[in-house]
Amino acid sequence: MRVIGRCIRRSKVFDSMAEDAIRFEIVRDGLPMAMDALRVESSEEGYRSVDRLIAEWNDAMNTFDRVDEILMTAWSGSEIAGVGGMTHDPVVSDALRLRRFYIRKRFRRAGLGTRLANLLLERSRPAGKPVYVNAGTSIAPDFWKAIGFVDDPAAGHTHVWAGGGQKTSEDIKRRAI
Repeated sequence: MRVIGRCIRRSKVFDSMAEDAIRFEIVRDGLPMAMDALRVESSEEGYRSVDRLIAEWNDAMNTFDRVDEILMTAWSGSEIAGVGGMTHDPVVSDALRLRRFYIRKRFRRAGLGTRLANLLLERSRPAGKPVYVNAGTSIAPDFWKAIGFVDDPAAGHTHVWAGGGQKTSEDIKRRAI
């Protein structure tokens, strides 16, 4: 794994820690052992994205290793705090999709999810492709909209990233005509 970003945060979210070094790592050679902590917690909350991530990785169905794809983890010290990835969209050709995004409950509302999503989106800019997401929970749309996604319910996704100048599915269809 390669560390690509660090930040120092002061936040009550991190329990009694006065300062906590947050780092983000690219996953390349295998999922970290700590991924099981994310799987357990996400499953307890009723989310399946980390279960799917692990299953697809283990079956070599999706190892985020194609051009423009990436999987990243977020860490607080030695504790895994979250995960997120970007793949080619399975439905919309020549587009990317943010997926398998999960931040542990105790790390939410402290900017960590936003920072992870922005790091992933920065990686998509050179490709110049639309980036979609499927906000699979009732609280997720507010998060995605806060970082620049707009409603775009079509083709198995709910939002498209407007921050990169991408157009909605309707705009893309009009352009193709």
